[in-house]
Amino acid sequence: MPRESSGWFRGGEEFRDWLLERFEKKPSQADRNVRSSEQARDYSVDRAEELIATGLECFGLEEEELKEAKGGDPRRLLIAGAIWKQTTVGQGWIAQRLGMRTAGNVSQQLRRGLDRAKEGISKRQLKKWEKLSRFVT
Repeated sequence: MPRESSGWFRGGEEFRDWLLERFEKKPSQADRNVRSSEQARDYSVDRAEELIATGLECFGLEEEELKEAKGGDPRRLLIAGAIWKQTTVGQGWIAQRLGMRTAGNVSQQLRRGLDRAKEGISKRQLKKWEKLSRFVT
């Protein structure tokens, strides 16, 4: 069997097909409920905490201000949205950590509020948040 020596892989067609199949799979939203290892959970919590710290700095907030903000506060919604998209922590964790009452409340606010959140802060702050958090709204 001839071996490919240039391009994006090195090997036969069977190996190429295996690579394509393996790397075309994308995790689904349902995969959020699966916590494969303690290390993965630790990483998700670490990343979520990192996003919170970045948000506090970016938006000039203290942690208590974030927790006590009104329900649809755009800064809190942007932070919650980044955590939800970039980690596997649950909405219950987000609710507790950001002072958003319940997991259902987080879900509802994210579904309704991310577009409005972008309008609730300056374009400059939004660009800064997108750059710092690696979260494009």
